[in-house]
Amino acid sequence: MSLRELTYKRANDLYSVGYAVNAIGNLLGADGSEHHINDADENGLHHALLALGALIGDIGGELCEASEPEESAPRNAGSEIVARNDSEVA
Repeated sequence: MSLRELTYKRANDLYSVGYAVNAIGNLLGADGSEHHINDADENGLHHALLALGALIGDIGGELCEASEPEESAPRNAGSEIVARNDSEVA
């Protein structure tokens, strides 16, 4: 898959994740309404946020790996985030 195709696919995934996170925020009261969430729903929301966080991390890692020049690819162990400064990206 080309970088352009991967970027488009993952951008759509991120758009969906943004929509989902906003909905979760509103269910948790960000919209100023009381939603009377029961314990099972609250547990489900916790798991949804964990899953969304993992997905976002995977997408970020996949895009970083696909877009980096070969000679400057970071050594990334698992899902550990690799910090870089702007001079390394250029």
